[in-house]
Amino acid sequence: MVAAGTVTAAEMNLKAGYFISNKKSLTRQAFDQFADKVNADGKGLVRIGQIVGNESIPSRQLGNAVKSGLLDIAGTPPAYMANLVKLATGFTPTTKTSKVMRANGAWDIFKDLFAKQANMHLLSMYGGDIVFHIYSNKPIKTLADFKGMKLRTSNTYKAFFDALGARTLQMPRREIFTAMERGAVDAFANLDSEVISQGWHEVSKYRLEPGFYHPIIIVGINLNKWKTMNSAQQGVLTTAGLYLENELSAELGRKDRAIGNELVTTKGMKRNILSAADSKKFLDLAYTAQWDVVEKRDPVVGKKLRSLIGK
Repeated sequence: MVAAGTVTAAEMNLKAGYFISNKKSLTRQAFDQFADKVNADGKGLVRIGQIVGNESIPSRQLGNAVKSGLLDIAGTPPAYMANLVKLATGFTPTTKTSKVMRANGAWDIFKDLFAKQANMHLLSMYGGDIVFHIYSNKPIKTLADFKGMKLRTSNTYKAFFDALGARTLQMPRREIFTAMERGAVDAFANLDSEVISQGWHEVSKYRLEPGFYHPIIIVGINLNKWKTMNSAQQGVLTTAGLYLENELSAELGRKDRAIGNELVTTKGMKRNILSAADSKKFLDLAYTAQWDVVEKRDPVVGKKLRSLIGK
């Protein structure tokens, strides 16, 4: 019993992964700050050691890595986990804040799904203070301009881009620069801050408005590992997760919007602004297309989530 108590009290070291390696990424920086808080507050209890990026584990394999225990904790877009949790993409078209999602039961639904299907305890969600934009080499003046346009996509917005009538091409983030440079794709979507940190502004001419979706990133921990922790260790992670979700996410939003300003004021990117009528159609299509996919995957739970966090 003494030995068991000693093990329980020992500092637990967590193996972590993040879907982006580039430390210039604002979302990666926020995750690193989350880890710093865990290490500061959890000294002697729990710590996050080295954080590996997609150079070690491909982004879309992070979910499997946490599920199997290869990693203890990871930060990833939920859409990258759709192979494990079929309703993971339900995070994508939410119009509600994390506080609302926690209060109205939507977060609990997601926690249950991730626990059962991915062996993951959901700790935090962040990034909801910013939006995606489409960046292109061709002007987009009306929705008709999307017909046949070659758009790089991921599970995050594929249904939406398909609904726009675009030709969608799945490819890793690392290939976007070359694909845009060579004309293999005409446009892609991401955050303003990622465009700067990845250098994509050098191969893009236009930024489309309005923005769409909140690029939520989830932080999850292997459920088996979570259950081995004592209440103090779990408390450190829970507190740091809420700090990431609230304070760090808000700061991330402010920084990203400032960089968006920089793109069009000092980086030479031109703004394409859809008309009021086309903007409404654009956003209606964005949310309807994604929610239709979610409901098709699970008519009962999908419909419940749509009623809680949809438009």
